[in-house]
Amino acid sequence: MSFKFSVVIPTYNAESFIEEQLQAVWGGTLKPDQIIISNNGSTDNTCSVVQKLQLTIPVLEIVDSSAMQGVNYARNVGIIHARHEHVLICDADDIVASTWAQKMIASLSAYDLVGSGHQELVYSDKLSTYVQERVVIDQPKVFANQKYLLGGNLALRKTVFETLGGFDCSYRGGHDEVDFCLRASRLGYTQGWISEPLIQYRQRVSDKALFKQFYNYGRTWVQLALNFSPDFDEYIPSFKLMARKLAVTLREYLLSRDKSRARLQQLSWDLGRLYGIFVYRSLGQKPDRVLVDR
Repeated sequence: MSFKFSVVIPTYNAESFIEEQLQAVWGGTLKPDQIIISNNGSTDNTCSVVQKLQLTIPVLEIVDSSAMQGVNYARNVGIIHARHEHVLICDADDIVASTWAQKMIASLSAYDLVGSGHQELVYSDKLSTYVQERVVIDQPKVFANQKYLLGGNLALRKTVFETLGGFDCSYRGGHDEVDFCLRASRLGYTQGWISEPLIQYRQRVSDKALFKQFYNYGRTWVQLALNFSPDFDEYIPSFKLMARKLAVTLREYLLSRDKSRARLQQLSWDLGRLYGIFVYRSLGQKPDRVLVDR
């Protein structure tokens, strides 16, 4: 059975990548009936690039999601504007496979939410371009055995989105999709997983950007655990224990000749968790949920 479906692409300053992604979405084996660029206040030429592509992609639309900064607000606004029950989400700077929509929509006929594996694209200074690296086909988990799907590679039913109140905009920098999937699972909605890389995911280029990314992952990991307290309280270490762990990680990083990206990720992850434990748990200043009014 063939379903009409919408594709939502949250976008912020993506002029360098958006055309490649849109051509990939439109050139796939199953064409969408609606493609929504949810523009989150871009200050570059993103809109101009998209407007030119509207001449060759007739189902392409731009909606304004600049009222609040953040990918979750952009996703929410985009899905609200979706005309169809079946919705696919991808990011502006990634590249979907030719069979991405076809396989995700087929799986969505049996599940409420669907995700797939991906292949990482890492920038090569030597080649001055992105190169293909690690392939990830296993479904991610958090807190030992809680499965979830990635927000930048997700198929869902719009009724699920409406029931949940969308993505929680209080998350800034990570774990928003985990929160979304955990809330969905608790209401009995099912997750499907396609164990093949249906999307190419661009990794952060600079060490500074990578540090910020994993710092935010660590911080929002604590936010996530606290939002579902007491279910996952056992996974949050004490402030003292986390401080000791960070001290060890920092010392190892500074003394080691190996300043690899993996070591930098661990250091920033631990620092983010320490912040989250102190501010969100010890001081009680965890952000309040920000959901779509139902």
